Amino acid sequence: MYYQEWDRTNYLVDFAGYFATCDAVGQTQTQEIDRLTPSEERITVLVDYTRGSESHVNAVNGYIRTLIDSWVSDSQVTAYVSVK
Repeated sequence: MYYQEWDRTNYLVDFAGYFATCDAVGQTQTQEIDRLTPSEERITVLVDYTRGSESHVNAVNGYIRTLIDSWVSDSQVTAYVSVK
């Protein structure tokens, strides 16, 4: 896999680029990634998907918000969440 240099101030966006893919449609899972944060911490990502009939920014933002809201109420997801 090709790794580009990342912006140390916005590394989560850089991580997301590797995992935003249509290959995961139909799958919801956690995955530990093989890169460390700038402070050398490991990150586990949540891979999820949703379907929608629109692709404009407001619709996509709404789809993402719906997913995040469902994660907050899902005990299997919140078990992986660590807030520092």
